[in-house]
Amino acid sequence: MKRTIVASRIVLNPLGIDHIDELYWLESDLEVNRYQDYPPMTQEKAKLYCDDSEESWSSETFPKWQEFAIVRDGVFLGRIGFQHEGGVATVWYALVPEFRGQGFAREALTALINDLRGMGVERMEANCSVENVRSGNLLLSTGFEEIESDEEDLRKFKFVY
Repeated sequence: MKRTIVASRIVLNPLGIDHIDELYWLESDLEVNRYQDYPPMTQEKAKLYCDDSEESWSSETFPKWQEFAIVRDGVFLGRIGFQHEGGVATVWYALVPEFRGQGFAREALTALINDLRGMGVERMEANCSVENVRSGNLLLSTGFEEIESDEEDLRKFKFVY
Protein backbone atom coordinates (compact mmCIF):
# COMPACT_ATOMS: atom_id res chain seq x y z
CA MET A 1 0.00 0.00 0.00
CA LYS A 2 2.79 2.38 -0.96
CA ARG A 3 1.56 5.87 -1.65
CA THR A 4 2.71 9.46 -1.90
CA ILE A 5 0.69 12.34 -0.48
CA VAL A 6 0.97 15.62 -2.37
CA ALA A 7 0.23 18.94 -0.64
CA SER A 8 0.63 22.47 -1.96
CA ARG A 9 4.33 22.99 -1.13
CA ILE A 10 5.47 19.59 0.06
CA VAL A 11 5.27 15.91 -0.76
CA LEU A 12 5.02 13.09 1.78
CA ASN A 13 7.07 10.23 0.34
CA PRO A 14 7.30 6.76 1.86
CA LEU A 15 10.24 6.74 4.28
CA GLY A 16 12.67 4.00 3.36
CA ILE A 17 16.27 2.99 2.88
CA ASP A 18 16.96 6.09 0.76
CA HIS A 19 16.39 8.22 3.88
CA ILE A 20 18.82 6.60 6.34
CA ASP A 21 21.26 9.53 6.42
CA GLU A 22 18.51 12.18 6.65
CA LEU A 23 16.69 10.30 9.42
CA TYR A 24 19.93 9.85 11.36
CA TRP A 25 20.79 13.52 10.95
CA LEU A 26 17.30 14.59 12.09
CA GLU A 27 16.90 12.22 15.02
CA SER A 28 20.43 12.61 16.37
CA ASP A 29 20.01 16.41 16.52
CA LEU A 30 19.71 17.39 20.19
CA GLU A 31 17.38 20.28 19.33
CA VAL A 32 14.97 17.83 17.69
CA ASN A 33 15.42 15.16 20.34
CA ARG A 34 14.98 17.30 23.46
CA TYR A 35 11.19 16.82 23.57
CA GLN A 36 11.18 13.14 22.63
CA ASP A 37 11.01 10.27 25.09
CA TYR A 38 13.77 8.23 23.45
CA PRO A 39 17.51 8.81 23.05
CA PRO A 40 19.10 10.37 19.96
CA MET A 41 19.20 7.92 17.06
CA THR A 42 22.38 6.16 16.02
CA GLN A 43 23.28 5.45 12.40
CA GLU A 44 22.55 1.75 12.97
CA LYS A 45 19.14 2.50 14.51
CA ALA A 46 18.33 4.77 11.56
CA LYS A 47 19.14 1.94 9.16
CA LEU A 48 16.99 -0.55 11.09
CA TYR A 49 14.14 1.96 11.33
CA CYS A 50 14.24 2.71 7.61
CA ASP A 51 14.37 -1.02 6.82
CA ASP A 52 11.29 -1.57 9.00
CA SER A 53 9.55 1.41 7.42
CA GLU A 54 10.30 0.08 3.94
CA GLU A 55 8.80 -3.27 4.96
CA SER A 56 5.64 -1.60 6.33
CA TRP A 57 4.99 -0.16 2.87
CA SER A 58 4.70 -3.64 1.35
CA SER A 59 1.48 -4.42 3.25
CA GLU A 60 -1.53 -5.01 1.01
CA THR A 61 -3.95 -4.32 3.86
CA PHE A 62 -4.25 -1.26 6.07
CA PRO A 63 -0.82 -1.01 7.72
CA LYS A 64 -0.17 -1.06 11.44
CA TRP A 65 2.22 1.86 10.98
CA GLN A 66 3.72 3.98 8.22
CA GLU A 67 6.23 6.77 8.04
CA PHE A 68 6.67 9.49 5.44
CA ALA A 69 9.59 11.76 4.58
CA ILE A 70 8.45 15.37 4.33
CA VAL A 71 10.11 16.68 1.16
CA ARG A 72 10.12 20.01 -0.67
CA ASP A 73 11.89 20.37 -4.00
CA GLY A 74 13.96 17.26 -3.23
CA VAL A 75 15.02 18.52 0.21
CA PHE A 76 14.27 16.43 3.32
CA LEU A 77 12.39 18.64 5.81
CA GLY A 78 11.45 16.02 8.39
CA ARG A 79 9.22 13.04 8.98
CA ILE A 80 5.62 12.28 9.84
CA GLY A 81 3.87 9.02 10.48
CA PHE A 82 1.22 7.07 12.29
CA GLN A 83 0.59 3.84 14.15
CA HIS A 84 -2.86 2.31 13.63
CA GLU A 85 -4.23 0.05 16.33
CA GLY A 86 -7.72 -0.66 17.60
CA GLY A 87 -9.30 1.82 15.20
CA VAL A 88 -7.10 4.68 16.43
CA ALA A 89 -4.21 6.25 14.51
CA THR A 90 -1.56 7.84 16.71
CA VAL A 91 0.32 10.45 14.68
CA TRP A 92 3.79 11.93 15.15
CA TYR A 93 6.14 14.28 13.36
CA ALA A 94 9.58 15.88 13.60
CA LEU A 95 10.95 18.74 11.53
CA VAL A 96 14.52 19.82 10.83
CA PRO A 97 14.96 22.96 13.01
CA GLU A 98 15.84 25.28 10.12
CA PHE A 99 12.47 24.52 8.48
CA ARG A 100 10.32 25.21 11.55
CA GLY A 101 8.01 28.20 11.70
CA GLN A 102 7.30 28.12 7.95
CA GLY A 103 4.08 26.11 8.00
CA PHE A 104 5.60 22.84 6.74
CA ALA A 105 4.61 20.81 9.82
CA ARG A 106 1.05 22.17 9.60
CA GLU A 107 0.87 21.32 5.91
CA ALA A 108 2.24 17.81 6.48
CA LEU A 109 -0.07 17.13 9.43
CA THR A 110 -3.13 18.41 7.57
CA ALA A 111 -2.26 16.26 4.54
CA LEU A 112 -1.80 13.17 6.73
CA ILE A 113 -5.07 13.81 8.59
CA ASN A 114 -6.93 14.11 5.28
CA ASP A 115 -5.27 10.96 3.94
CA LEU A 116 -6.14 8.95 7.04
CA ARG A 117 -9.73 10.19 7.01
CA GLY A 118 -9.95 9.21 3.34
CA MET A 119 -8.83 5.71 4.32
CA GLY A 120 -11.63 5.47 6.87
CA VAL A 121 -9.72 6.25 10.06
CA GLU A 122 -12.24 7.73 12.46
CA ARG A 123 -10.07 8.40 15.51
CA MET A 124 -6.66 10.03 15.75
CA GLU A 125 -4.48 10.86 18.72
CA ALA A 126 -1.16 12.58 19.35
CA ASN A 127 1.09 13.27 22.32
CA CYS A 128 3.73 15.89 23.03
CA SER A 129 5.89 17.03 25.92
CA VAL A 130 4.34 19.75 28.09
CA GLU A 131 7.45 21.80 27.29
CA ASN A 132 6.84 21.58 23.53
CA VAL A 133 4.38 24.46 23.33
CA ARG A 134 4.70 24.90 19.56
CA SER A 135 3.79 21.27 18.88
CA GLY A 136 0.79 21.49 21.20
CA ASN A 137 -0.36 24.66 19.45
CA LEU A 138 0.03 22.98 16.06
CA LEU A 139 -2.13 20.06 17.16
CA LEU A 140 -4.82 22.38 18.54
CA SER A 141 -4.85 24.48 15.36
CA THR A 142 -5.30 21.43 13.11
CA GLY A 143 -8.40 20.09 14.84
CA PHE A 144 -7.02 18.17 17.80
CA GLU A 145 -8.43 18.75 21.27
CA GLU A 146 -6.38 18.37 24.42
CA ILE A 147 -7.60 15.61 26.72
CA GLU A 148 -6.64 14.67 30.25
CA SER A 149 -3.28 12.99 30.65
CA ASP A 150 -2.27 10.71 33.50
CA GLU A 151 1.37 11.63 32.91
CA GLU A 152 2.64 14.86 34.41
CA ASP A 153 5.09 15.68 31.60
CA LEU A 154 2.93 14.60 28.63
CA ARG A 155 0.08 16.37 26.85
CA LYS A 156 -2.44 14.14 25.06
CA PHE A 157 -4.69 15.10 22.17
CA LYS A 158 -7.51 13.55 20.18
CA PHE A 159 -8.72 14.65 16.77
CA VAL A 160 -12.11 16.33 16.75
CA TYR A 161 -14.25 15.87 13.63
